[in-house]
This record gives sequence, structure tokens and C-alpha cells, in this order.
Amino acid sequence: MEFKVETSANVVKPGGHVARITDVIYGDSQYGKTVKFLFAVADEADEPIISGLCSANKLTPQTKLYRWLSALNGGNGLEKGAVIEPDTFIDTMVEILVTNSKKDDTEYSNVAEIVKLSDTPF
Repeated sequence: MEFKVETSANVVKPGGHVARITDVIYGDSQYGKTVKFLFAVADEADEPIISGLCSANKLTPQTKLYRWLSALNGGNGLEKGAVIEPDTFIDTMVEILVTNSKKDDTEYSNVAEIVKLSDTPF
């Protein structure tokens, strides 16, 4: 049986970028619940899609998911007891920090941090 490769890994230069959240995917991993954010990198040609993954086991100030949701909340932090639905941030423009890594000789771009809401009106 033959398979045709439909897509390849999207790679963007490491550093800061303006991006639009295109989707939020909920899942499970060997470590528990996860939330994956997909980003269209607006300041790159063809707006490549890259992702960032957060553990969703708990939401405390020490977690990446808390930092990201706080940034999406305008950098104001989150009130105790607040209920937040990450899907509501689809199509939100943000500034992200991208890091690249290699696995099996293939380079990948990952979103390391949502820095803040973007001031750039795309």
C-alpha cells in the first residue's frame, strides 16, 4: 500500500511573531488532559499553521495554560472561580514566542508562549 504525504512540518524562524488563533483542540496524553492551540503566523508568507500544547490537568498561576489564558484576558490574570472557554479565543490576534526543535532530522516550530494580545490589526 502506498501513501502520499499531504503536508509537511511548518517551520518559522524562532522569536516573536504575530499570529491568529485558528483552532483549539482538546485531548488526552499519557500525562493527562491537554489543550492544543493552533496559530496561523500572520507575519510569515502563506500564514503557516503551528501549534502550542498545554497541560489541562489544573489551572493555577504556576501552569502554562494559566499564563496563556491570562495573556488572552488582556494580561490581567484570572479571578479565582472564573470559568473560561478557550474556544472563545478563536480568531484572536496575539503575539507569540516561537522556538524550534528537531526530532528524527525534522525541524518543528512550537509556540512556547502567548506573550500578549496583538496591537496589529490584521
